[in-house]
Amino acid sequence: MNHQDVSFQSDGVSLQGTLTLCDTEHVPVVVLMLHGSGPLDRNANMPGQELNIFNPIADALRQAGIRSYRYDKRGCARSGGDYYSAGFTDLIKDACAAVDMLISDLGCDRIVLLGHSEGTIIAPVVAHLRPEVSGVIMLCPTVQPVEDTLIRQAKFMARAITEMRGIRGFMARLGVRRKGGLAEEQRKLIDQIKATDAASFRHKRQRIPAKILRELLAHDLRAWIEKIQVPVLAISGAKDIQCLPSDAHLISQITQGPTETHCLDDLTHLLRRDDTGVSFNHYNELANKPLDPRVPQLCKSWIFRQCSDE
Repeated sequence: MNHQDVSFQSDGVSLQGTLTLCDTEHVPVVVLMLHGSGPLDRNANMPGQELNIFNPIADALRQAGIRSYRYDKRGCARSGGDYYSAGFTDLIKDACAAVDMLISDLGCDRIVLLGHSEGTIIAPVVAHLRPEVSGVIMLCPTVQPVEDTLIRQAKFMARAITEMRGIRGFMARLGVRRKGGLAEEQRKLIDQIKATDAASFRHKRQRIPAKILRELLAHDLRAWIEKIQVPVLAISGAKDIQCLPSDAHLISQITQGPTETHCLDDLTHLLRRDDTGVSFNHYNELANKPLDPRVPQLCKSWIFRQCSDE
């Protein structure tokens, strides 16, 4: 079988995942996939949102003879624990525990981290803490302070609302005006997150993972990226409205190891192509499209160049 259910322990929490094997191993590494933000399962899905990012990448790697592992976040899908009581440091510990499991159970001492979005924030820390990490792939990476990113995303969302048509758009714009604007509302939420010691709280019918966000807001991402000494592949999207497309190039200027960067035209944060405008309004349609094949192809090619035994 090419796919095996494999679990590991992290601080007493059992995390469940999928190990994808290949008929013929061409590169002696295991790719460990690190999620974006939110209560995501091993495929980057959650109730009401199916992105299916990691499963097609894992299958593309398998066909190229590269093993991979992906897991459900704590408190998500089949993993134990509680996502909403966890902190960002817990997510880092979980990723480190996954590396340890791959080394002990598979006897593989060469791990490539593949992070998407928030996963690109976790990966530099894990690469520093685990010397077995021999490379880092960053999909839709960011170097910006998390607070700046959250405010910028709110401004993009406000722009998307102005583009909405019909009664739905009218009501959305009316609601935004009553609250003083989305950016201002986001600032108030950030202030609330910083002011509380609670692990989570309710906000507009949503449960906010306050502890994770509080620790992210205090995290010096750039300082950790500057510590990376292993080879890096950074892929950004020209139509990414959540992370700056230019950050992939910026990463190449501050890491200590060799860094290859790509900014793919029409690529969005969902790793799908969008040949229309740049807006959150297309997200539901984009999620139903297949993953952009350029992404796994670049990952495979880079892994072969960096990790193949001579």
